[in-house]
Amino acid sequence: MTDETIDTLLKIIYIDPLIEDAVINYTDTKSRWEVVLGDELMHPYIQMIDEEIFSDPPMLTPNGVDEWNAERLGDMSTQLMDKARTHGWAIVQFYTTGREWRVFSEDDRVDWIYTDNEEIIGAKVTLEGTTTPQVCVWGFNQCYLLKWREGDGKKEFAYPDISQALWTAATITRQIRNQLDIMCAKPEFPWVKYGDNVTPNQRTAILNSLDDASITCGIGASENAVMDIKMIPHQSFAELSDAIDQRTKKFAGLTRLPYAFYNGERGTGGLNSADESGIEMQIDRKKQHIFNKIKALIEVLYLERYSITLTEIAMDTNEVEPVENNTTLSPSDVIQDEVEEEIQDE
Repeated sequence: MTDETIDTLLKIIYIDPLIEDAVINYTDTKSRWEVVLGDELMHPYIQMIDEEIFSDPPMLTPNGVDEWNAERLGDMSTQLMDKARTHGWAIVQFYTTGREWRVFSEDDRVDWIYTDNEEIIGAKVTLEGTTTPQVCVWGFNQCYLLKWREGDGKKEFAYPDISQALWTAATITRQIRNQLDIMCAKPEFPWVKYGDNVTPNQRTAILNSLDDASITCGIGASENAVMDIKMIPHQSFAELSDAIDQRTKKFAGLTRLPYAFYNGERGTGGLNSADESGIEMQIDRKKQHIFNKIKALIEVLYLERYSITLTEIAMDTNEVEPVENNTTLSPSDVIQDEVEEEIQDE
């Protein structure tokens, strides 16, 4: 390579930690949970909507709100649902001393516990600060199992709410967004062509100077050292923005939630009353679907832990009434109405 080498410099100042290794392993439980915590689509779909469901105590008949608040069952339900929707299943273990409960799932599991007939009845899970796994058996010592969807009885113990299609859509969207973030932070990059007789030391000095160059810091060099420095702007801002928008709509369709739930229009005043009402009704339907998955567990929990028989468990939501569309008359309709009124008057 000669001293007249052409160098193209594109310094990436930020890489999304969720995709910096280029490949995310969907089957890796730690990776799945990290994505739920940090992805702009997965996080609202799993954690935000679960928090909204259990931010207030449900309607319990007879009243069990005191127990709900005393043992933070709202937090327990949120964590339980987060994990079950992410991994397919989760368990909550209650304790008689110390903290009230802990939630475990696939990312905590060390091994399954089987019967003689090879039926799974529990799991050995890791407990922070100890080396011996904790044994949790469903229905024993107030350990309760929640499955999002029943498995196939073979390889899959339970199916999560995050399908392969959702995973793919979210990953592609995040990769596109990461490129856009890089371009916004560094909207152009230098293309450097060295002049004649540039020494290796000069070339190194120029490269080091370009690393520090910014809108507040320039570089100086002789014409002999640098004949031409061009700033090449990125040309794909609009294309990437449109791609993110389309991928977000795809993700919204797969999750059966409105697009406004993900793009921030919800509740910002950008929608009319009819649109806002329809969006809230869609979200409430999804919340109800999620809440129904845990109702049976809450019923058993209250009976065994508090000796309270619940006859009704309902999600506490604000009723959203559909807004009737006002009919707008066209000019021809107005004229027809006026003609009919004149005929009636005559």
